[in-house]
Amino acid sequence: MSTISGVMGILTGMADANLYLTYLPESYKEPYSTAIAPQMKELGYKARFWYAGPNSWEKIKDFALAQGFDEFYGMGDIESQSGNIWGCDDKYLFKAVDAGLNKEEPSFNIVLNTSNHAPYTVNLEEEGFDEASVISGLPEHLKQDKELIKKLGHFWYADKVMTEFVQRMRSEHPDSLFIIVGDHADRLNLDLNPSLYERYGIPFILYGQGVTKQTLPENAAGSHINVTPTLLELIAPSGFVYHSLGDSLTRGNTVGFNYGFWMTHDYVSKIGGHTMEQIPRGYAAIPPNEELVQQDIDARRAMSWWRGKYGKNIN
Repeated sequence: MSTISGVMGILTGMADANLYLTYLPESYKEPYSTAIAPQMKELGYKARFWYAGPNSWEKIKDFALAQGFDEFYGMGDIESQSGNIWGCDDKYLFKAVDAGLNKEEPSFNIVLNTSNHAPYTVNLEEEGFDEASVISGLPEHLKQDKELIKKLGHFWYADKVMTEFVQRMRSEHPDSLFIIVGDHADRLNLDLNPSLYERYGIPFILYGQGVTKQTLPENAAGSHINVTPTLLELIAPSGFVYHSLGDSLTRGNTVGFNYGFWMTHDYVSKIGGHTMEQIPRGYAAIPPNEELVQQDIDARRAMSWWRGKYGKNIN
């Protein structure tokens, strides 16, 4: 899994079928019917994409605009005083988003940050990182691991500035809805021998007015293609027709998958690898039927692969 795979899943609603949609001609003819921006615009929202990095990364600007976004802002559009090859520091990104919002206009904003990505160059001391407190909580054999401490500091920083932004927006716009989702976890593991879930699971945080623990079923599980239907089920009026290859988490979707793995609330496995592991929090004694899970994955992938590769014609 890579960042662009997750971004493509959210922007297009297409399952990961080992295609780089940002480089395929079909992506630039018209937005896919499952794309998120046109459907949000149909509901009256202006669609904006904010990225801390360069517009040229994986053709992200051209791709986002081709998939229906009204506006795109990248590193070159953001005033910043610090950053690295991946982009400006997150605080400048969120400051730009705040300044760029029209308070009188409903808008849908995707914000892609970079500060929790190596190389770790944020001035943590200036940002208030309590290094001593973190060190005190580490095992003895890790207390002198400067690279680990720096990495943890950048995770802290990314969480800090995002939380401050959410709190500020919630105060100014009490009816806002926030979805916070990771792109991938692999390559950012702290444990030397993580379980499959620890290695590949990502967070999905839903926060806003009216959101409670009952909003999603306890056994819900999903991936990036489930973001759009979940969002639309929460905000669209009754009777609104939308298009999606994924099912809404609010309706009890129970399987999430990317190119290499699938996951339920209780189990995780490599696709085709027969390496199913029970997730530590899992309580279901009987594992899911791998054959049925694979059939579902194959069907969603096949539709995504054909649409991205050959368009809408079936012959």
